[in-house]
Amino acid sequence: MSKSPPKNKFMRSAKLLSAAGKFAIGEVGRRYKTEYSSKVNEALMARAIKLVQSLDHLKGFPLKVGQLLSLDTTGILPDEIRQVFIKLQSNATPVDHQLMKTVFNQQLGELAKELTVDWTSIASASLGQVYLAHDQAGNKLALKIQYPGIESSLDGDMFIIKKLTPLLTALSGKKIDLDGVFSELHEMFEKEVDYRNEARMIERFSSLIQTNQLWRSPKLFERYCSDHIIAMEFLEGESIQTWIHSHPEQSSRDEIAKICIDLFCCELFEWNLVQTDPNFANFLICQDGKLGLLDFGATQEFELDFVEKYRSLLIALRKSSPEEVIRLSEEFNLIDPREDQQTKESYLKMVEVSVRPFVQKGEFYFRDDEYLEATKKSSWEFIKNAKYSPPPRHLLFLHRKLGGLYNLLHQMDIKLDLDPFWNRWIERD
Repeated sequence: MSKSPPKNKFMRSAKLLSAAGKFAIGEVGRRYKTEYSSKVNEALMARAIKLVQSLDHLKGFPLKVGQLLSLDTTGILPDEIRQVFIKLQSNATPVDHQLMKTVFNQQLGELAKELTVDWTSIASASLGQVYLAHDQAGNKLALKIQYPGIESSLDGDMFIIKKLTPLLTALSGKKIDLDGVFSELHEMFEKEVDYRNEARMIERFSSLIQTNQLWRSPKLFERYCSDHIIAMEFLEGESIQTWIHSHPEQSSRDEIAKICIDLFCCELFEWNLVQTDPNFANFLICQDGKLGLLDFGATQEFELDFVEKYRSLLIALRKSSPEEVIRLSEEFNLIDPREDQQTKESYLKMVEVSVRPFVQKGEFYFRDDEYLEATKKSSWEFIKNAKYSPPPRHLLFLHRKLGGLYNLLHQMDIKLDLDPFWNRWIERD
């Protein structure tokens, strides 16, 4: 059980700077100047573990950044270090329930007496914890309660994280402008800490899904919602991670894989509203076989013009139109126009590999080690050659979700022909 995360700006800054210093990023950087994959010595691994522990204690936005580092950080962190950060995705240390109970009573006042709460948290994350509750009508609720003071720490935390950027970019030995990335992070973190906004997203998804036979969204209990509490229907089922470990039949895994792919495509190409957090803990296999959706804080809306340009880029990639791919990629800030020809060629190779599941004829095997190695190698080649191209600001969270979907299909050991999804969602009239 963790103590309350520090709220004082100086204390948070000192802890974060100390943790980053102990991580000894320079040592990782020296390795990555000569090779894109390497074993990590025990001392560096111990420092990474200390950093994870510090981020876990801080909660909030430093923990969110740590969770981002657990995703596909090819060319930034070694796989061994990234595995340490994966702990932050779903196993954050719970905060003392007495502290969370105080927030509950302060936020709901007399309404708190209408709920019976089991104060053993059923989930612990970067911004809050989730508890099972019952109302007077016998309904089962999931109560998402925010850590006290987290919302006021955003600006200070982001300032310090931004100051640490040179340590991270030193890994590649380049000076890359990450202002756009931090602007995107700040905007998304503001959304995630705004529980009123998340409540609205729950209602929107519930309205969009309604009688859909594939997915299920929890009903919102608005009566018990506040600035720091979200009350929603408790969905019965099994976490998708637990379900995978139960070794379900191949036909069941294939069906869930199709449901997950259809969800992503529908969110982006039809609703223009994507829940961009790829954490497996956000998905549930419901008792009726539907895919349950559990978290909506990282929901991002996309303009129709953006979606259509993205569709055009995918089509250009499938048609092997390099000039059009470069033109559209420059529009998306995926590659800086100042890059030389060698860098552009390595970029084209990287994106060609990334869309291979959609391009090749027949089934694609998501657990193909050769494909994973080609993805890693082509990404590293582009990172090594690029001098000006930062991570794509407005695609950061969309591709975070897409990478999470690929990782899920990899874990499920899926072989699937993606042509029907391409024809249905992408190359359509």
